[in-house]
Amino acid sequence: MLGLLLLIGITASTTSPARAATLSAYAFTDSLGIAIRHADGTYAQLTTGTTPDRSTWDDQPAISPSGNKVAFTRGHTLADGVNRTEIYTVPIGGGAPVQVTSLGSYFERPSWLSETELIAPWLNQGVAYGQAYRISLSDGSTVKLTDAIWVLSAAACHDGRMAYDTVSQGDTHDLHVASATDGSGDVQLTSGITVNRVAWTPDCRYILFDVWDPATGHVNMFTLSAAAKLGDKPIQLTTGNYDTQGSVGNDWVMAYVHGETGSDIYTLPLGTGSQPTAQSNYQGGNEWPAFAAGDGSVPAPADFPPGSSTPPPSKCPTLQIVGVRGSGETAAMNDGLGPTVAAVKTTIASKVAGTGFQAINYPAVKVNLGDIHYGPNYLVSVDKGRAALSKFLFKFFASCPATYVVIVGYSQGAQVALDAAAVLTSMQQKHIAALIGLGDPRFSPKQTVIDDGDYDTKLSGSYLKFDSKLRGISGTLAPRTHSYCTVGDPVCSLSSKNLAVCAAKLAQNKCAHQLYIARNWTSLAALWAVKHWRGLPKLK
Repeated sequence: MLGLLLLIGITASTTSPARAATLSAYAFTDSLGIAIRHADGTYAQLTTGTTPDRSTWDDQPAISPSGNKVAFTRGHTLADGVNRTEIYTVPIGGGAPVQVTSLGSYFERPSWLSETELIAPWLNQGVAYGQAYRISLSDGSTVKLTDAIWVLSAAACHDGRMAYDTVSQGDTHDLHVASATDGSGDVQLTSGITVNRVAWTPDCRYILFDVWDPATGHVNMFTLSAAAKLGDKPIQLTTGNYDTQGSVGNDWVMAYVHGETGSDIYTLPLGTGSQPTAQSNYQGGNEWPAFAAGDGSVPAPADFPPGSSTPPPSKCPTLQIVGVRGSGETAAMNDGLGPTVAAVKTTIASKVAGTGFQAINYPAVKVNLGDIHYGPNYLVSVDKGRAALSKFLFKFFASCPATYVVIVGYSQGAQVALDAAAVLTSMQQKHIAALIGLGDPRFSPKQTVIDDGDYDTKLSGSYLKFDSKLRGISGTLAPRTHSYCTVGDPVCSLSSKNLAVCAAKLAQNKCAHQLYIARNWTSLAALWAVKHWRGLPKLK
């Protein structure tokens, strides 16, 4: 607890742009470059950067969320035979392409995270493996998102997550889901099969990809829930000899490459009993069809995925509590919540029937100021807590999209909880009914919109000793957050007097940092969370 004085942490916030409604046009690669197929079946050429000998080429288009731009890769072969590709954009109505990246290596299929950012795998040929990167359209700057053996394809969805496949061993490619903002919350979904060329359904609940069958040599389109457990079997969508490169529009129609009669584009309404329809053999060599990202406004067909009458959510609670225990509290205490967080949970559960709870398991290292490694160990503990919390939230949002979450953190757990929640996308933050911190070392008495308790308005959290950036919560999350600090708590209200008094009373469990239950702040926090949850609109 008092060891939180040694903390260093990071807070950020993100926003998610409005998404386009159904856009039935799709971009694709033809033998001349990048083209568009409009809803009426007509075509328009956007680029002609492809030469007959394929020494230069335009490939792998992706339509922006608004439907206004197309991102694509433009490549060329150098004299030494090495390929180089960079990312460009072009207006969907036509115009001069604009170069986005200039890293001099090899980018694969771009995917839109927002109107101003892309994600894409980038192969740095100097190190002979690729990773997924977030790319700014304003200046071409990049942020590395993965640390895998070799990321081959990546796709973002409007809820802020990305799916990607990475080489495991030999020809096995594993499917993963993680945050498209910073790569956190990574979850592996498959093992032992060859997954490639990933895409999302419009509601961000299912991932599409193709799978190569080494026994037959066939490639077909499959889907798997983003909330799947490792080992769950993907569901097959096509039965051709070579079906690949799928993309789904907001109307739940999938376009894909069907290769039995050449590289032609087919469409298939997702669900049971639908038949594929050939859409092009325009100029020959058509591939990489890509719809604009949907906004999830059109629900999934009742018979998607095939073989089920409805998408199979798990049994979901009325309200979900997620708790993060404090420093030195073990997973054996109060079902992994620790006494302070458990007190909040108990009060909420007494008011809301059908409440579920989940304790986030992470080291929660105990205070040991005499250990020279305590500071670094604490930072590792917080990082692991953030990752574990993000991982749980991503899977829960996908499994129970209509259930609100209350996140509660105490002491070290308050830093974990508030830090992790702050970097969720605005759409993900809408699933949080209440975010509660108790004794947060990053407490700022100046952010009164979230502050609560009987704290000294002149004192800040112990984090101030090491960084001037105290707690900051903004956007959708701010009115859903209460950060409690009680008078005399040196972790959230640092002073030499508070430290001395707390040190003298620590052994008797009478340090102010230990009194959030006794001073009734846990009950008040729980009652506020229930009241706030009851006033929120239903999630869809």
